[in-house]
Formats: sequence, structure tokens, C-alpha cells
Amino acid sequence: EEVSWIERALETKREKYNNKRKADSRERLACYLLAIRTGLRSSEIAALRVGDFELTGAKPKVVLEGRFTKNGMQAIQYLDMKIADRIKKQFKVKSLKAADLAFNLPRRAQRSNMLRRDFVAAREVWEHETGGKGSEDFLSTCNSKGEVINFHCLRHTCGAWLAQAGINPKTIQSIMRHSSIKLTMDTYGHLFPDAEVDAVHKTASFSSNERNEIFK
Repeated sequence: EEVSWIERALETKREKYNNKRKADSRERLACYLLAIRTGLRSSEIAALRVGDFELTGAKPKVVLEGRFTKNGMQAIQYLDMKIADRIKKQFKVKSLKAADLAFNLPRRAQRSNMLRRDFVAAREVWEHETGGKGSEDFLSTCNSKGEVINFHCLRHTCGAWLAQAGINPKTIQSIMRHSSIKLTMDTYGHLFPDAEVDAVHKTASFSSNERNEIFK
């Protein structure tokens, strides 16, 4: 729900982030959605060139060279059609060429500040349209536990959404590019919806006749 309000706020505002490398609101939104959908880190997104994207066809993707990834290995991240179309339009509007940087992001130290400022803008839109009824933590840059949002939270959102969607842990490991399945399960294992209940229900229907049929 927070993501939908950030989309609404940044789609309607065309202002630029005030730094030497000025990303306008829709460009920032594309970066945020890319991070959420792929789990790419801010440094990895900042290194992307237009030519790293394949945005046509049935399986759009982005390919990041190993020298820009944390583990030193090439990353191939598939994109859903919605984010692919958004990025394609962004490239067209800015008349970017293959060798150009895909996004005009600020320095690494400023990227979380940029995200927090956009959270503040989104909360203002939310309060204006809803009267601000709801949790104080909603679209807050610092929640009631004292946790402060940063750009890396978008990567964690990717893993959390995959887990809540019931995606196979090995697939999540691959998308998040974790070095081990243990890291994946330690980080997102608690988010798998009713995994134990589903497992019991799936095996409860196995009668002796069904087992015999399976092992014929």
C-alpha cells in the first residue's frame, strides 16, 4: 500500500532531486520499482547503462556485469512488463543511448535521503486524500521502533514479497543472489504464508489407494 502512494505522489510531481545529478520524480520512481521488483542494490542500479536492458519481447530483463555486483558475478534479473514499459518510456523521453547511464542518481550517501524525502511527499499526499487516518508508521521515514528507512529496504521488500507470494525458497535465493539457502531462509523464512499448514493439507489427502497409484 505504501508503494502505491509513492507511485501516486511521484507520478504527479515533476520536481528534481536537488543535487548535482538531478533525477526527476518519475526517474526516481522507476529506480525504486526496479529495486523492489529485482532486489538490485542502489550501487548496482547506479551502475546500469541503457544497453544493459533488454526491454522488448516476452521476457524483458537487465544484465549487470560482474564488476558491479557484490559477489563479482554477472546478474541477470527478469522484469515484469509494467516496469519494463516504464523504463522504456523513461529512456525514450530522455533520448538516452546505449552507453548512457540508465539513471541519473545522486551519490551513494544521498540516495537514502532522496528516498526519505519522497516518503515524506507520499505521506503528505496520503494525508491530504485520506485525512491521515491510520498507523503513525505508515509512510514514515522512522517508525515507532526507531527504525529508519533507507534504499536497501527496497531490496528487502523484494525478498519479502516473494516469500509472502509463496515462491520457492531456491527461486528467491536465485533472485536475491544469496550465497546460501540458509541466508535466504534466515532472512525471509518467517514470511512464508502458512507453509506448515499447506504441507499438512497437501499430504492429508493421500489415501493408501492414492499411494499405490503413485508408486505403480
